[in-house]
Amino acid sequence: MANHGANTKRMTRPEEGRWIEFCRAAKLEQKESMEACKASIFKAYLFWRTRNSRIKKESSIMTYWNVLSMVYAERTKRYMDGGVLYDIGNWIHTSLTPEFDLDTSKKEKSGLFVEDLDLILHYHFVRDEELYTHERLRVQLALILIVAGATATRPDALIARRLDRAIREFHDTIHAEEVDRQIQGTKPDAELLAPSETEYELRERAEDYFKAGKDLR
Repeated sequence: MANHGANTKRMTRPEEGRWIEFCRAAKLEQKESMEACKASIFKAYLFWRTRNSRIKKESSIMTYWNVLSMVYAERTKRYMDGGVLYDIGNWIHTSLTPEFDLDTSKKEKSGLFVEDLDLILHYHFVRDEELYTHERLRVQLALILIVAGATATRPDALIARRLDRAIREFHDTIHAEEVDRQIQGTKPDAELLAPSETEYELRERAEDYFKAGKDLR
């Protein structure tokens, strides 16, 4: 069953608040209306949601609908009926979008410009003075930056999302003396260097580089 992480829960809270607001306006009991899982109620909510907001794109209301379905799974401890999901998705395309003249255009993702990637890699190899758990990670991160730039993929999507697990494994398996050995340039002990910890470090540093990319010009 759904076991949403902290980030997902933070994302669902605002949408759940809008659902409660809608139920008050429509004089509906919010818990019972959610559990009833009726397409007609969800359609009324999405119509109200669009009319009482600045939504201009179809993709936005689709996102809100997907988030509401996660709220449903979290609150009812079951997944939404596939027939309802199909019905609502089709209704958004054929009825809601024309009703509010929502924009259906897709935003093209562009890769990182070669000049920007060159600046990022120059900073990464020449100017960055921070210590890594092991310097081999600096080389691995460079590859991630190149792939992310070429494919227009967020670094977070290229590296396994195991932040909580990585933190736990770091504290459980990495010894202070091992870190000291690696900082001094000693070959790391493969049994002590947890792979998921290196994933976390690479992901965090990759995201920092991309955020700082514009400042390097």
